[in-house]
Amino acid sequence: MREVIARQRSHVTAAAAYLLAAMFLAALSAHAQVTISIAAPAAITGPYKLSGTVVNSVTGEPVRRALATIHLGRNQSALTDSDGRFEFENLPEGHTSIDVQKPGFFSGEQVNRHHQGLIRVGPDADPMVIKLYPEGVIFGRVEGDGESLEHQQVRVLESEIENGRRVWRSRGQRQTDDEGRYRIANLTPGSYYLAAGPGRRFLQAAGAREESYAEVFYPGVAAMQAATSIEIVPGRQVEANLSLRRETLFQVSGTVVGWVPSQGVGLNLENQEGEDVPVERRFDSQTGKFQVQVPAGIYTLHLTRYVANGAPESADIPLTVTGNVAGLRAVLAPRPSIPVVITTEAVNPPPAGQIRTGNAPPAYLGLLSTTPSLSPKEYSSMPVGNGKSQALAVPNIAPGTYSAEITASYPWYVASALCGATDLLREDLTVPEGGGLPPIEIVLRNDSATLSGTISENGEPAEGTVLLIAVHGTPKVSDTFGQSSFQFHNVAPGDYAVLALDRVDQLEYANPAALQPYLAQASHVTLTANGKAEITLNLVHVWQ
Repeated sequence: MREVIARQRSHVTAAAAYLLAAMFLAALSAHAQVTISIAAPAAITGPYKLSGTVVNSVTGEPVRRALATIHLGRNQSALTDSDGRFEFENLPEGHTSIDVQKPGFFSGEQVNRHHQGLIRVGPDADPMVIKLYPEGVIFGRVEGDGESLEHQQVRVLESEIENGRRVWRSRGQRQTDDEGRYRIANLTPGSYYLAAGPGRRFLQAAGAREESYAEVFYPGVAAMQAATSIEIVPGRQVEANLSLRRETLFQVSGTVVGWVPSQGVGLNLENQEGEDVPVERRFDSQTGKFQVQVPAGIYTLHLTRYVANGAPESADIPLTVTGNVAGLRAVLAPRPSIPVVITTEAVNPPPAGQIRTGNAPPAYLGLLSTTPSLSPKEYSSMPVGNGKSQALAVPNIAPGTYSAEITASYPWYVASALCGATDLLREDLTVPEGGGLPPIEIVLRNDSATLSGTISENGEPAEGTVLLIAVHGTPKVSDTFGQSSFQFHNVAPGDYAVLALDRVDQLEYANPAALQPYLAQASHVTLTANGKAEITLNLVHVWQ
């Protein structure tokens, strides 16, 4: 089971929490420090003090009125003074963390996106210096035909690693003002892509075809694959101007076959990046005729009708638009479902207190599209019928190629997973038009192995992220979070490579090619059925 634990916080939520806490503290006291009791007092050894200073990571200047919170004994919060200083008193000895928040800044954890370790409170604790990283900003102007364009949507996209895979996320969007200007703030360090487009606003030239301003990516290209990234470092403000061009809108039209009058159909146009294209679309619920207006390009037109007490009916029409397209015929039908059959082979008697009851399936199957997309398709196994049966299926799945992610409940592990001749633990699954695939057959066993161990660097204990890598499949992950020890449970017997990395937040470890440069430094272990193994790993630093 993948156990990636991501400790990321929303900057907007943090800012709101800061303001509420700051107002509360200011109301209670004129001093910079106030103690808030939110938990029962712990046994005090000491007591001890801990002090520190919060500074701007770029300028080194103190950050005043930052909200510092320590989590040890009774949680305490304090605002930094004019010199950026804070102090906590009456602390027990131990290891803990300190959160520091200030609007317009990010913590080191938010910037580096991996665990920062714990601090020690005790008799020899030195004053701390905590760095806050100022936000990045992208600003600029959008124009078209030499004039400023208002009400144009400008958005920032960032790629990040999620469960070892690269995905794309929106990091903010704004509409241009009446002078065509925009400003997008609250950006952490990273590489960003900028896009601007018309939203759902369309223009019509007198006596000509309908036209629209087409979306462009910085510095002025039509596709994200050709775009230039904008690099943001703490405190950097980057000006990025974009010029939109008019494009002719072509008419794409057709009819839904077997249409039932007065029923609605949803139309969705998807571009090559997997995003919904905001175009003018019409559907006549009396005749079943549909029409969309789009600029030239490659798309997929999705039509969907929701049926009461039944599966949605859909049709997917690939389009290459270079002019008007007429006479399309869309046959709506339920998308195929793939049955899922789970078999358990209880080699060992179930542990005391671990006998399963109820109808919850012992394993979860997810299918994730392997096609690069800003909105990748994902499907999962679900109970069939009224939910009282243990029968499972992956319903309404669109044609495409998918990788399988299977998670088994304790004490089971996945011994095999087949769909016909396709081994889902080693191969991707291709779903053809019309479906017609055999059931996915998953076999679970309970004679799993356990692997534990420690991480060291130069002979000293170290913390990191451990990857347990089979010959095929996505690596299992364990984070030590302030400790040097790790453990994997419910592991299938077999041969594994094991890596301890200092960080994986920017490593596509689910991609074998991205992991290949580090495998020479991996340790190797053979796990046997019902076996327990221990291993000591040297910390490997990820190249950034």
